[in-house]
Amino acid sequence: MDYSALQSGAQLMLISAFSLVIGPISGKIATKINPGLIISFVLILAGVGMFVLPVFLGNQNHWYGLIPTFVTLGLANAFVNPLSSNIAVSSVEPKEIGMTSGLLNVGKQFGTSLGLVVLGLALTDSYNAHLVTSKMGDSLMHLFQNAGPFAGSEIAEKMHNSSLLSIVHNAFYRGIDSVAVTDGFIFIVAGILCYILLCMRSKKSK
Repeated sequence: MDYSALQSGAQLMLISAFSLVIGPISGKIATKINPGLIISFVLILAGVGMFVLPVFLGNQNHWYGLIPTFVTLGLANAFVNPLSSNIAVSSVEPKEIGMTSGLLNVGKQFGTSLGLVVLGLALTDSYNAHLVTSKMGDSLMHLFQNAGPFAGSEIAEKMHNSSLLSIVHNAFYRGIDSVAVTDGFIFIVAGILCYILLCMRSKKSK
């Protein structure tokens, strides 16, 4: 979107702002509402936020098209991280708290690594597929496919060819759309699983 690193960071602060404001009070809210239900709801809400990203972003590619998604991601981040830690630690014996905390952190790191691979593949596959249907020459297509979604945009800008730049930018955004949809499914499935594991099981145990 041609924003500087400082501008991009300032805009991404919208996500962190929710964690800063809501994070400290999430524990109090969880005393009144089942924390598992809260986690399930905000995960599904984040999934909906990812699905609307392609709709709001569209072809205008302005940062305010990201706001609805940023808001839902901020809410999910503010509730899921502290509440999941509290649930994990409070469900074990005191002597197992250290092990439980370690397993939780390992799970988060594993999820981050796996997510980078899955979403990276989704981005690249959609980017390459759009280049194939763009009817550009084979040599140019292979050049941009080998360069990848990020470097490909830089190469197109240096060529000073507006039509070529438009094709590469559109390919990149189709890749972003694919990432958003993949993310949306992951969030919603995670929300459903959390409801089954944290809410339905707790009802049965009672």
